[in-house]
Amino acid sequence: MVKVLTDLKVVFNDAKIVFWDFDGVIKDSVDVKTQAFMELFDIHGSNVVQKVVTHHLKNGGISRFEKIPLYLESFAGQKLNDNIIAIYLEKLSNMVEQKVIDSPWVPGVLNVIKNKKFNQIFILVTGTPHDEIRIIIETLKINRYFDIIYGSPSKKETIVKQCLGSSAVSGIDCLYFGDSYTDFSAAKTNGVPFVYVNSSNDMDKRIIPNYMIQNFKEFIDA
Repeated sequence: MVKVLTDLKVVFNDAKIVFWDFDGVIKDSVDVKTQAFMELFDIHGSNVVQKVVTHHLKNGGISRFEKIPLYLESFAGQKLNDNIIAIYLEKLSNMVEQKVIDSPWVPGVLNVIKNKKFNQIFILVTGTPHDEIRIIIETLKINRYFDIIYGSPSKKETIVKQCLGSSAVSGIDCLYFGDSYTDFSAAKTNGVPFVYVNSSNDMDKRIIPNYMIQNFKEFIDA
């Protein structure tokens, strides 16, 4: 059962570590990346594009380092080699970086990020490649609010486990803001309360969150 938002504010204020996804949680950039995948695989035909979009949307938190080889081999029927994978990865990166920077903020998120308590640790955990996400958040001038930044190919579940272990903090004393099953799984596996951030009504039925918000304005106003 999803708990009420007033409880969430207490849990958030008491959390020693707060884990943050990026796309769909900080920036409303999910559609930008979906469109980029569509354009990238358009040369393979509409059937392949549809398969790509369906998988991408259902597996939002999975890294493109996993998605692109899968789409090329299983959906487009191409023989894989490091060169073709690198070409597709570079094309996708060039297509999305500036568009993500220009995409809207999730309402209220900047207020929450910029007003964190002094003793809280904010950790960014995203499927965006590590070097790319660093450029993005530096350009957006929010890098100083995050104590640690993790991008792909690191696995979210592993990242959370390592962070809890190195800080000797229990999962129950943390919080995770995410918008995908990958985020939910990373939180649940490590005993971290999960907040599902979702601006649409199309909720992934596999996700059973502790809390659910559409955006952070709703969270602030609770």
